[in-house]
Amino acid sequence: MPWQKLYPGIEGTYTYTLVSSDASFAISHDTLVTAESFDYETQNSYSIRVCATDKDGSPFEKQFTISVINVNEPPSGISLTNTEVQENQPAGTVVGSLSVTDPDTGDSHTYQLVPGSGDNSAFTIAGTTLKTAQIFEYDTKNSYSIRVRVTDSEGHSFEKQFAVSVLKGNRPPADITLSSDSVPENRPVGTVVGNLAASDPDSGDTHTYTLVSGSDLFSIFGSTLVTWEVFDYETKSSHSIRVRVADSHGAAFEKQFAVGVVNANDPPTDISLDNDSINENRPVGTEVGTLGTADSDTGDSHIYALATGEGDIDNDFFGIDFSDDGSAILIAMEIFNYEARNTYNIRLRTTDSDGLYFEKQFVILINDVNEAPTEIHLKRFGTGVPENEPPGFVVGALSTDDPDIGDTHTYHRVVHAHGGWVDNDAFSIEGNVLKTTKAFNYENKNEYKYLIKNFLYIFFSVSGGETRLFPLSEKHHSGKKTRVSFPGR
Repeated sequence: MPWQKLYPGIEGTYTYTLVSSDASFAISHDTLVTAESFDYETQNSYSIRVCATDKDGSPFEKQFTISVINVNEPPSGISLTNTEVQENQPAGTVVGSLSVTDPDTGDSHTYQLVPGSGDNSAFTIAGTTLKTAQIFEYDTKNSYSIRVRVTDSEGHSFEKQFAVSVLKGNRPPADITLSSDSVPENRPVGTVVGNLAASDPDSGDTHTYTLVSGSDLFSIFGSTLVTWEVFDYETKSSHSIRVRVADSHGAAFEKQFAVGVVNANDPPTDISLDNDSINENRPVGTEVGTLGTADSDTGDSHIYALATGEGDIDNDFFGIDFSDDGSAILIAMEIFNYEARNTYNIRLRTTDSDGLYFEKQFVILINDVNEAPTEIHLKRFGTGVPENEPPGFVVGALSTDDPDIGDTHTYHRVVHAHGGWVDNDAFSIEGNVLKTTKAFNYENKNEYKYLIKNFLYIFFSVSGGETRLFPLSEKHHSGKKTRVSFPGR
């Protein structure tokens, strides 16, 4: 500005110069001008010294203070403390704090997302805080572009674009699958049930599997589930386990599985025979006993047969048949005689519907049944019965042939004579001794007949009054023809 205006009353022609070497100002003729752009916030006053020289060369100096007037300036920059966010974080997660670069210290500012292209809709600004407006997933999109505007109190603004990166965060496994959830019964410990696999949004992550429950029945080797017990379907057909999978960061997921036991055909475990004896003399085809099978497979069918092997030496004496109710029975293929042999050894086999079988040895007992005597013998004492002997003369001793060794016998005369020709009244029996009941006269009768329990004897004279016994005929007793013999002298 002209110096005359600064100092009115000074007249004349002057030359003005800056005494100090402050490069911030300059004098053009009689006007002080700025030599640079001033920034109030950097320096708001300057001191200069001016020398005025008149036409005679006389100088005059004076110091001046030049003040810089503060005017509002627009913001010049925006900063964001963080431009990264973890994936899978909830909406409203803080990304970072916004700050402004503004020469006007202490000015107030407002931040907003500038509408337009980009991903502004995925974020919000609350005061100076940038937040997420949604859940980000790295595998879907891992970088977002936003544009932020800051406006000062005078309406001056500044805009800047930012790139917000989504960081791949660890996510827990989401599921567990088991390739097979069943195992056959009776399989040995260590049998593979199936392979475990984890469903994890973090592709390529590693996993460790453990049993939370059911560890007494199963075990896990790597990712393979194996049995730790021999299972029996008939005892329990399903087992519950709980499996945990943990990823490389320790994030875990648990799931319960039901492992079924598959019913496999089990072989029979025993053969039963409800009776192991038969009476002697029974006809061929007589039932010995009913056969049965012990089999854990309820409802299975079975076929019975006589088997070869240890204990089969008497199989040919027996057979397998069916009773009226369809039950399998063991039958006799021989008429047995207790006195000849009373035990028989057989070997039986039971076979189920799948061809699995069980064999067992049995001893069949023959029951002793009392049998009728087959023959009576009379052993004479002396040479005969002399005539005229008084009653009570001993004719001889009776004995019996009987299949039942050791049996006792009682002898009786037949009270009623058959056909009137039997002379039972002429004799008596005491124990096993045959005696006369009267004196015989050879000239009156020299032939006598005596019946003992269906066995017929005849007495007749040979010579000199001597009487001997001979069989008269064969008679049926208990359905059998029996020879009655009479030894001679």
